[in-house]
Amino acid sequence: LRVSVLPNHHGQRIVLRILDKAAGVRQMSDLGFDAQDLALFSSLVAKPYGMFLVTGPTGSGKTTTLYAALGELSNEHNNVMTCEDPIEYEMDGVNQSQVNEKVGLNFAKQLRAILRQDPDVVLVGEVRDGETAETAIRAALTGHMVLSTLHCNDAPSAVPRLLDMGIDPFMLSTSLIGAMSQRLVRQLCTKCAAQSAPTDAELAIFRAYGVNAPLEVSRPVGCPDCENSGYRGRSAVHEILPIVPELQALIADRAPMVELRSAGARHGYRPMQRRALEMVAAGNTSMEEASRVVFLDASYAQSAPLRIAA
Repeated sequence: LRVSVLPNHHGQRIVLRILDKAAGVRQMSDLGFDAQDLALFSSLVAKPYGMFLVTGPTGSGKTTTLYAALGELSNEHNNVMTCEDPIEYEMDGVNQSQVNEKVGLNFAKQLRAILRQDPDVVLVGEVRDGETAETAIRAALTGHMVLSTLHCNDAPSAVPRLLDMGIDPFMLSTSLIGAMSQRLVRQLCTKCAAQSAPTDAELAIFRAYGVNAPLEVSRPVGCPDCENSGYRGRSAVHEILPIVPELQALIADRAPMVELRSAGARHGYRPMQRRALEMVAAGNTSMEEASRVVFLDASYAQSAPLRIAA
């Protein structure tokens, strides 16, 4: 359990976050990737060195995704080490450690200590500040594979976020190998979902993002199996930005976001809005749920510089 307690006018407000340790570490193939993104993600985290970031808000499944990657990378040939706050799941074959701010052991200091343990793969729970970011980047530049998380809205935004922390553009361009952003959407209950023709507004959204509209879309209804919510289970929606030579040059030159997005689209980057709509078209989730999680708006998409990333 992770517990947050806040005093308010009528007493104490308590929020509990339940971590299902019995579920264990998931396989990468179980995380909701389509075939294209799974192949891209697997190839990036399997590289011998570099830094790969997973971005998204709290509770979007970032740690679950990184643990799945560690499960693939952990073997008798790799020394896999982690620096976490806190350790959420125990993993066999992985040397896990936890920060302790009370004694001054923050992410940056613990990461420097880990680098003296001859690691091959290092998981840093979160890049919170410039000191941690610089230490992680130097680790990536000295032959280590570094996996971490970052709080920003999408994959391309990881670049200006790190630059704002004071990271040298050239160092960032040569160390960052990729960034991924993700959100969790509720899946429709298969027992009660209803199908109907998409509305004119929904058709406009499909067109704006370059996704072929289905003849029918699924909608939530509610039944005893899903506790009348219309949804059962969750799946991740991803977008992955691979840092190829063209993007390295743009990062080193501090190019604007529109250029990063356009270059990324030429090398496999698809915005998560497009992936969410593909899930709607496949009947996995509803248009309402996709819009709630990733913000779908036809007029915004049509005015955006990167409208379609095929």
